Amino acid sequence: MSLVIAISLLCVVAAASPAVTAQMPNTPGGQIGGEAGIERAMSLFRAWEEAYGLKPDIDLPPEKVTLPLSVPPAPHLEDCAALTAVRKASEQRGANGESPMWARPANCCGCNPQPPWLRGSDADNLPLTRVVQRDLWEYQLFHGSCEGRRLLVVPWSTGKLHGVGSQVHVTSAFLSLAMIHNRTLVPQPGSYDRAFTQACNATNTSGSWDCFFFPIVNPDCERIAAEMAANGTLPTCSTDDKGHDRVAASADPVVCLNSNVDKQMGYESRAATLWGKAYAASPDVVEFMGQLPRTDDKYQMLHWWRSQSVRFMLRWPSAHMCHATNKERHTAYGLHTASHLARYSETQVEIVRAVVGDSAVNISESDEAKRLLGITFAPPGNIETQVWGIKGYAGCNETCMGAADAKALRDTYVAVGGEPFVVRPIVSVHVRQSDKGIEMRLSSFASHMFFAHRLRRYAPDLRYVWLNTEMESVIQESTTYPDWKFLYSSNSRQPIDAKSNREYEFSQSVAASFASAIIASQCDYFVGALGSNWSRLINELRATNGRLLNGFIAINMGDW
Repeated sequence: MSLVIAISLLCVVAAASPAVTAQMPNTPGGQIGGEAGIERAMSLFRAWEEAYGLKPDIDLPPEKVTLPLSVPPAPHLEDCAALTAVRKASEQRGANGESPMWARPANCCGCNPQPPWLRGSDADNLPLTRVVQRDLWEYQLFHGSCEGRRLLVVPWSTGKLHGVGSQVHVTSAFLSLAMIHNRTLVPQPGSYDRAFTQACNATNTSGSWDCFFFPIVNPDCERIAAEMAANGTLPTCSTDDKGHDRVAASADPVVCLNSNVDKQMGYESRAATLWGKAYAASPDVVEFMGQLPRTDDKYQMLHWWRSQSVRFMLRWPSAHMCHATNKERHTAYGLHTASHLARYSETQVEIVRAVVGDSAVNISESDEAKRLLGITFAPPGNIETQVWGIKGYAGCNETCMGAADAKALRDTYVAVGGEPFVVRPIVSVHVRQSDKGIEMRLSSFASHMFFAHRLRRYAPDLRYVWLNTEMESVIQESTTYPDWKFLYSSNSRQPIDAKSNREYEFSQSVAASFASAIIASQCDYFVGALGSNWSRLINELRATNGRLLNGFIAINMGDW
């Protein structure tokens, strides 16, 4: 590699004024290295923004991320279109309907299946997570036609009565009900009221969960439900609160329930028993009032089941959802990432200069310079893709499974990639206020930060907070903590005098909200109020993404 190319890798060609400062809204500050350093970082930040299609008015990712030679890949971003294609391929069955390699433990000498959307060892996730994820995928996304299947059709709960997190949990309850009675859950096509957006229209997923995440049911079942609704043969959706009894008593092949009926939670946890008492082996990792309370069987069953069903529902983001998460990451800490990468690259070139001498002749002609610069700017090596990128992959015995099959299974994990870069160490803090006071006792932002401060006894270098909140007052109050760096999504917040959360929620991007929860679930530490569906969602996601043993500090516990 020539010196010209090496230097171009550092000084990305882009229009950036020297007057631009490193302080961007919602971005960690810090010295980048004078005006030249600021310009390099801003140039790299904007080059990534262009290559990954991150302008505010762009809802879908580019078909291919093409980076100039002078621009290194962004460690905090994903090539969403390419990655979505790889993830879809990982769920493809064989020509005769065979399950994907990761779902076939019989070929693996008794080891657990290896769903590629999971990370961490078995001990780092709730008990039996890998088995349950495979089972849910096989149950809802079975091979072949849906004709003759027993269906439970349920419209999505309305956003007029339920927040985003609550809608997910209600669907979790009905998935439990369907499985208990040997039915396939079919969310009624076109009924998800958060999915009537420009991006959903552009991807032909209006009114569908598929706008944001991978499908959760065999598409042929959706076709049957849609056709029955269109020709008037879909049974009337019951609106009473006896859903469990109705489904249990009905011999009809298709039953429809209204998703807003009460008392779903009475049967929600029963699905956990389909896997014996695996839930009972869950470790006590939620702290409340300074203790690790041993919860009763009902709570354990509910948390275990919700965590499993939520992980299945949110296992892979759609290309649109992946792109929305890219936007949130880039807005929150893209400049931080660019500044550090620019500093690293500059340092590497200075090291090369020291090794081979400072003259242009030595730099441009030295074999040693070319070797060192080649290492510095080369594409990711094997340790990045096959070790760090598949953290938690258990693998299988090659002698038993066969070298070719074992390699194919490992290659699947390599292809789907690992988690993008997040500034660390970082704590997820969720502050729920507004109208939630009718359901739980509200807590101040200061009380949440009390526990964040306490974490520093264990992690003295902890300074980043991923902040989830709907309140502008909380964002304003965060500025009174100068020794913390607060990051948060691009959604606007409710004014201080707001009373209702529903109108606010419908005014926000649900994709940005889900992106915020995804990023929160990938933090190192967790503080929140488990009386809130959103905190529970974050807690459930982190319990099945390799962070179970990171624990959760609860401001309150909630009882449902």
